[in-house]
Amino acid sequence: AALALVERGLAIRTVVHGPESSEVRASLHPKGVVLM
Repeated sequence: AALALVERGLAIRTVVHGPESSEVRASLHPKGVVLM
C-alpha cells in the first residue's frame, strides 16, 4: 500500500512540476503522500 502511494506521489509530482507543486504537496500532506 505504501509503495503504491509513493508511486502515485511520484507520478503526481512529475506531472505537476511548477508553481502549483507547493499547493499539491500541501493538499497531499494530510494523506501521507509527501515527497520532497
